[in-house]
Amino acid sequence: MRRTRAFLAGLGCALILAVGGAGCSASEGSNAVTVDSVKSDSAAPQEFAIWPGTAPGSEKWTQQPNDFSLFGAHAVYNLVRPTLTAYFPDPGKATGIAVIVAPGGGFRFLNIDVEGTNIARWLAAHGIATFVLKYRTAQMPDSTPGFLIALTQYLGRLKDASERAAKGEISLAGGPDKSGSDTPPNMFDWPAYAVADGVRAMKLVRGHAAAWGIAPDKIGFMGFSAGSMVTYGVLTSAPPEDMPSFAAPLYYSLSPAVPLPAKAPPLFLAAASDDPISWGMPQTYARWIAAGHAAEIHMWAKGGHGLGMTQDSLGASNWIGLFDAWLGTEGFRDPKTH
Repeated sequence: MRRTRAFLAGLGCALILAVGGAGCSASEGSNAVTVDSVKSDSAAPQEFAIWPGTAPGSEKWTQQPNDFSLFGAHAVYNLVRPTLTAYFPDPGKATGIAVIVAPGGGFRFLNIDVEGTNIARWLAAHGIATFVLKYRTAQMPDSTPGFLIALTQYLGRLKDASERAAKGEISLAGGPDKSGSDTPPNMFDWPAYAVADGVRAMKLVRGHAAAWGIAPDKIGFMGFSAGSMVTYGVLTSAPPEDMPSFAAPLYYSLSPAVPLPAKAPPLFLAAASDDPISWGMPQTYARWIAAGHAAEIHMWAKGGHGLGMTQDSLGASNWIGLFDAWLGTEGFRDPKTH
């Protein structure tokens, strides 16, 4: 949990500055781009709403979208209007592959750069059209100081749960929330509204595949931590026409009580062994294989929770290169071109 602790410390510094009056927020802006006006030959990111009007299920939400960026921590929170931001590769490098990327953040915020923007830029540079999904998140205080205080409390609960898991007292694996709450009582279960955004994203990208130069049978879904919960939610609930062609959930354990889809796509799993939240991933891998589905797993000795696109000497930061090679192994791209 090294990175979780570091992020918490960074938030503490951010809280001090925010309370002291430092400006560090910017509201989620409206966007002139629509799904039908997206241009696949554009080198600039293009953000567009995924639902017409208010997203179903959040008609009564009143929280104000906001973000902060301090000390390398960039988060967006109180997301009411889910969007996709498209990053297209140079047409000369395009492979026809597309990936929807869901950042993590415990459904309280989105770690938008380390587990979103940076991923998209790397994949696009390697010929893969990438769509960063800003799915809806639970209500947090609108102000930056209030948000940071609430988030510090949440991360404290997460740290306590991780320590209990390290002692073997509890499991941190999760599944679909059955309470119907906007904030599931089990922090390792996923809320229905976020998964609905994930399924909607799949529908839109596949529905516009021809216009965007994407092969409809080469559209995958990648998630990090809570974004992995969204990924598994899509895999276990999407109708066949919206099922990802492949999936890559990183550092999150699926509850063994959650049934696997009968026709599941290939799965790429990656995490660090010193992250208790990921300890159930080998079991997910074994279940996937036993069900007759393709899967690959990587578990490094060190790395903590929240690898994202961080660079270090632990080896785990090379996961994205291994993922790219795996796409070739599974026949989604020429293995000689990655």
